[in-house]
Amino acid sequence: MTIGQKKIDIPYLAETMANLMGIPVRIYRNGIRAVTFSLARLPKDPVDLIEEELLSLEGNIRSYYTDDFHYYVVLRHEETRIVFGPSRICPLGDQGLKEMAFRLGVLKDEVGEFMEAMKSMVTMPLQSIVQSVLMLNYVLNDEKLALADIIGADEGFQPPRAEPETPSLESFNNSMATEEKVMTIIRRGDVDALEGFVQHAPAVNSGILAREHVRQLRNTFIVTTTLACRAAIQGGMDGREAFALSDAYIQRCETTSDVGSLANLSITMIRDYTGRVHRLRQDGVDGTLALQVRSYVLSHLSEPIRTEDVAKSLFLSRSHLSTKFREETGTSLHSFIQREKMREAEHLLKKTDSPIASIALYLGFSSQSHFTRVFQSFEGISPSAYRAKRT
Repeated sequence: MTIGQKKIDIPYLAETMANLMGIPVRIYRNGIRAVTFSLARLPKDPVDLIEEELLSLEGNIRSYYTDDFHYYVVLRHEETRIVFGPSRICPLGDQGLKEMAFRLGVLKDEVGEFMEAMKSMVTMPLQSIVQSVLMLNYVLNDEKLALADIIGADEGFQPPRAEPETPSLESFNNSMATEEKVMTIIRRGDVDALEGFVQHAPAVNSGILAREHVRQLRNTFIVTTTLACRAAIQGGMDGREAFALSDAYIQRCETTSDVGSLANLSITMIRDYTGRVHRLRQDGVDGTLALQVRSYVLSHLSEPIRTEDVAKSLFLSRSHLSTKFREETGTSLHSFIQREKMREAEHLLKKTDSPIASIALYLGFSSQSHFTRVFQSFEGISPSAYRAKRT
């Protein structure tokens, strides 16, 4: 590209941006990746999981969130696409990174390298990435945009001319009852009740939290997320995981200004917390200790979990944990841990085409043969037979 008599070197700009921001930057030409600049050496590029979606985005600058709250920014110039990311408001945990490596098909010997590379990337707000890309967009497309043009602004909303009406006591009580019902659903992990509630959700007056309409919706979302986080912890979810999820949802909310998207995000957040608590309470497990152990196992699925590790996380001795767990659940801790891993194995065998060896590695088994023996002891058939039976 030239401006006047000067040629613009897009690869140079992309590489400089990658070095400056500490996140990968890729150049696509006519839908084909030409080059990637990254300070971190990634055995597999996480963009592979969403490449098609990113390249289909319209407009000169667009942002994109993944299900695990990584975000990307795409800049378009003619037939060239420049993809920035991923980044995140807070680092993804080890189990999340191992799951990403599994979905990408990272080789066993490269999983550690992949995780370290992902951890080395700079975490920053989406707004910071967009600000940098705005400058590059001006250079390439001669287009002056503001952050609000990309992240969104409270456009078109006229504040009420009169003072807002104070909610009636009846409205307040209705709001309280609805809030308590939703938090109870989350705390119990009652996914069926939640879906029924969503289908017939009553109108709720959330009170006046801001003068601007979108700010009001965002503030309401933040309050709801905080309450949902606490309810999930009461339902057995690990506190660190629950708060990290809350932070991620709130950051996502702050970059959303479309009214419909904010409403959908609220439902998604409540479903997410409810589903996580539901998973913890499978088989009717609701004792405090069993929920704590299940939460630990689900957060360390890709590791060979030892009784000592679980006991240390719960500040108990190994022997006390084993004895207390059997008293509460009627089963041994070792059997419980293996059962949880086999649940995940069943899901992966049914829902993915991943090789059995990869599934064994992802679930922390030393070998495919070891995984097969454990699976067969629980299911009565081999993993390959189980997959064939359900495909």
